[in-house]
Amino acid sequence: SLAYNINGICIVKKILTLSHKKELHEKLKKLSYENAYNLIQHSCGNYVIQVIVEEWETKEIIEVISQFNGKYVNLSMQKYSSNVVERCIEKDELILGKYIKEICESDRIAEVMKNNFGNYVIQKALKISKGEIKNLLISTVSRNISKLNDKKLISKWKSIVGGYTD
Repeated sequence: SLAYNINGICIVKKILTLSHKKELHEKLKKLSYENAYNLIQHSCGNYVIQVIVEEWETKEIIEVISQFNGKYVNLSMQKYSSNVVERCIEKDELILGKYIKEICESDRIAEVMKNNFGNYVIQKALKISKGEIKNLLISTVSRNISKLNDKKLISKWKSIVGGYTD
């Protein structure tokens, strides 16, 4: 309950960063894992996931955020969770690859591209990805530009994608 409170989140963040005792850390990891999906979407709770992404080992982060697999489309389009998704994909290539594959396999990528929050997550993924996974994202975004139905948005995305294909 502390993680969902503006004052409590300060305490939780401190505990997460200073939990060096193995037993306490394991309890925190279990609680984080069980509540990750609700926390990421909450105005205060999302900071718990952000601290985990910033402070914990990659292996532990991947365990906690495995709760987001299959849900990245929705999480990318929400105010609080979209920021956390950006931090997650910046943290590790494996996480970035999972995100890109999931978003590209979705029939809702045009919806994410149009979204006030989701478009930034896709742009971040384009900026930091490399090689085959970047090419997959570029081709998927390119194929979906025509579905945007807004001349300004179409022009914007053509310009964005053009910057990576030249």
